Amino acid sequence: MTRVKVCGVRSREIAQQLETLPIDYVGFVFATGSRRLITPTFARELASFLPERIRRVGVFVDSSPTELQAIIDEAGLSVVQLQGNESPDVCRAARHSGAFVWKAWPVRGEEYDQNVTAYADCIDGLLLDTYKAGVAGGTGQTFPWESIRFFQRWLPHVPIVVAGGLSPGNVGALIQQYRPSAVDVSSGIEVNGAQNFDQIKQFIEKVGKADAISG
Repeated sequence: MTRVKVCGVRSREIAQQLETLPIDYVGFVFATGSRRLITPTFARELASFLPERIRRVGVFVDSSPTELQAIIDEAGLSVVQLQGNESPDVCRAARHSGAFVWKAWPVRGEEYDQNVTAYADCIDGLLLDTYKAGVAGGTGQTFPWESIRFFQRWLPHVPIVVAGGLSPGNVGALIQQYRPSAVDVSSGIEVNGAQNFDQIKQFIEKVGKADAISG
């Protein structure tokens, strides 16, 4: 079954509503400059509405190990998503926090992407996102999905999480064609810049239908 992550949660109402849905991860953004940025204290409050089965993911961009540890402890995170230029050594160090480590990789569709193999032994998940110069994710755009096959071959033992422009309208096709371990949605379930519960439900329904078709 494809796991679902709803990222960028920053509303008490949405956090309370997510409790009723079969999702696996909720993402809180701690990256400076993001419009979805919240404080660790508020993230802990939002997490208090969620059942333990839903894992709390913190999204970071080039944070120091000290900052990572402090926010992990304060917000009660179980996964850190490293969205910047973090090296394999930084990922290894982040593992000492006790949290699982996901490394985000902006897909370029070039020979450059083969450098991802350096992370094979130091991450617990690889999050594929859309490359845009100077932007650390959150573009709301898809990347060429055929690239997923390369990453699945290069890192056969690392779960692949797909982000970048996913929505209720396209997530089913992604799952049926490429079977990622998880999908990550943010802007694709927003209406007028705010997360919408009906859109989230539709997204989850599309994931479930695609899983059933794929067997």
